[in-house]
Amino acid sequence: MTRSTRVLVGALAGMLLVGSASSASSAPDTPRAPAPKGSQRAALVAAAHGVYRSDLGTLEFRSDGTASFSIVNCGFETRGLAQVKLVTDCAQTSNTRISLDGKLTVKDHGYGIQVDATGTTQILDAYIGDTGDLHVGLGDVGYLGRTRRGTVKLPLHDDELTVGNGTCSVRDPFHRQPVVGPCRFLTRDGRQVLRYRGRDPFDSRKTTALGLVYLPKTGLVVAAELEASTFAPSP
Repeated sequence: MTRSTRVLVGALAGMLLVGSASSASSAPDTPRAPAPKGSQRAALVAAAHGVYRSDLGTLEFRSDGTASFSIVNCGFETRGLAQVKLVTDCAQTSNTRISLDGKLTVKDHGYGIQVDATGTTQILDAYIGDTGDLHVGLGDVGYLGRTRRGTVKLPLHDDELTVGNGTCSVRDPFHRQPVVGPCRFLTRDGRQVLRYRGRDPFDSRKTTALGLVYLPKTGLVVAAELEASTFAPSP
């Protein structure tokens, strides 16, 4: 049996937290069954070759099926709805740098690296953007679809977002009632952004405006901090 642990960072700007959200499963990491709708597993497998770099760090995919990730984990500053600036100049500690090295597994929207002999795998969120760029880091990513209607799983915070005709609801495992409110798609800096209401991360008794970036070609919705975490192939 293997254990998968998602590497987490606090969703609040500037908050640093490498956390837990663990689940154990005996299912293999690469199932024989067809991938679920919206899965980017095949595209992420195709991208997992060579070295990628950015201001955040380095991703090295080796030919023997292992990988090494070294990524700054300094949090981010919120600049507006679905607009963030990643922080890269914080003091380097075990909590502000993600360093993983081991056997690589590929998820529907993520990369996992086995970190010990028991099979424990730590997962980073990942996706291929509409222009073919690779994004790896910490943030929600899920498949909504090209109709911009339906239900999408947001695994980082275990939320379930349902997008309807002008109304959205967000359900989480900690509250009996979902947050229901108006929602719409806006244009921000040439990007499509879904604006909806969800629980305030500072006070769960309140709600606040939240935003996810919508990718029309792939039908994905992604957190702005993951959108900003882009890596390019190293020459």
